[in-house]
Amino acid sequence: MVSMSSDAQRRVLERTIISLLSSGPKRALELKDLLEKENFKVDFPEIVRCLISLRERKLIESVKDEFFDETKPWTTSLWKLVERKAVRPEEERPAISLVISGALMEDMGEAVEGAFSFFEALGEIVYSAKRELNIAVPYIDPAFTGVVATYRSHLRRLPELRVLTEFRKENIASLERLKNTILPNLKYRVIGRYSLVRHGNESVRAKVRGIHIKMIASENAALIGSFNMTEVHFLSNYDVAVLIRGELVDAVLRLFLKMWSLAKEPEVSTLER
Repeated sequence: MVSMSSDAQRRVLERTIISLLSSGPKRALELKDLLEKENFKVDFPEIVRCLISLRERKLIESVKDEFFDETKPWTTSLWKLVERKAVRPEEERPAISLVISGALMEDMGEAVEGAFSFFEALGEIVYSAKRELNIAVPYIDPAFTGVVATYRSHLRRLPELRVLTEFRKENIASLERLKNTILPNLKYRVIGRYSLVRHGNESVRAKVRGIHIKMIASENAALIGSFNMTEVHFLSNYDVAVLIRGELVDAVLRLFLKMWSLAKEPEVSTLER
């Protein structure tokens, strides 16, 4: 059995995927089955990471047929060769890629060279995570639960899964449901400080500190942009972001961890009826 544990073995896996695709387009799950027949011992996220790398180096491209699901682009696309050439590991991946929301892509009516959809970028970050995944966002709703559930088998294995947000009813409700059902390893904290000013019979609640950052980061890739984790941002809004790889990711992680240290974990109690 060939075990994926080094860069050299990763290159062997990429070359094998190229060879398998030479006979025609295939989906990620079909590639997994064929790789197992070739005696590769490899988990599914590793296959997706190879597809991401090969696509960024313009060796493969996706075909969106009737089975394509925009929210699961890496697993539901058919993958085909761009041209018949050997994988060249020395080719560098781009340090930054543009990310555009589906609504904006659709209304423009044309593809932007090298741009990713939000769900493609999210998939790359999630599948690149082996140690940690960090999310900072002010707004969360039940649509976030549905998107996260797509990756639950991978996310449950992460030693660190953190969400940083503001103290809002929908945010906390969604995160508590996730933590108590499909993601027991989830940790979340809140940032927010308010002043309550009274004058006569009137009062004003003024935000003194809060979070407006939209950030998703693993140890290998990070997304920073205008996306909130809500249905309207997933489906309707014009949003843009940058997908970052390489040395800049370390700076993003340090920033997140500093904000995490400044945030507070809310008090939680169980109510029985």
